[in-house]
Amino acid sequence: MYDTINRARNNRKKLFYQDRELFMQCLLDNIEKAHAKYPDQTIAIRLNMFSDIQWELIEYKGKTIYNWFEQYDNIVFYDYTKIVDRYYNLKKLGLLHKVHLTFSYSPNPNYYQELKKALETDMNIAFIYNGSRPDKFLGRTVYNGDLSDYRPKEGFKRLAIALRYKTAKDNTNMASVSI
Repeated sequence: MYDTINRARNNRKKLFYQDRELFMQCLLDNIEKAHAKYPDQTIAIRLNMFSDIQWELIEYKGKTIYNWFEQYDNIVFYDYTKIVDRYYNLKKLGLLHKVHLTFSYSPNPNYYQELKKALETDMNIAFIYNGSRPDKFLGRTVYNGDLSDYRPKEGFKRLAIALRYKTAKDNTNMASVSI
């Protein structure tokens, strides 16, 4: 099953880079279908599961993917990112009501500057922990992120989103792909 899922992910990634127009049309069609099927329910869309594509900068027929669905109150996008400028881009474009970003903390020194920028925003910061869940992280109140992956419900409240360290059934390290 995981091989099938990974093949599908890789095929979508290839299509994104090799035929952007077809990819975007398929994406728009799938979101439209979901909206038609569930017009009275909130539809939460997470475009980046294993990438950090700056969707707010990608245009298709003169609009970003987020602009295509501004008129639908029931469609919400959310994402984890290590690129704080995405927050500022969305703020400048007036799209923070449509897209919720959570900063993905990394102890890697290469991300220190991004972390400093994230701490200056209202973005929540997700982190992985092992052992007891702390009450505070980076001076922020900790929220149990394992209860749900749906981050927009917390809003931009300067929270620390705690995600417990996990291993796969075959005992491989999952932390590197968790967020």
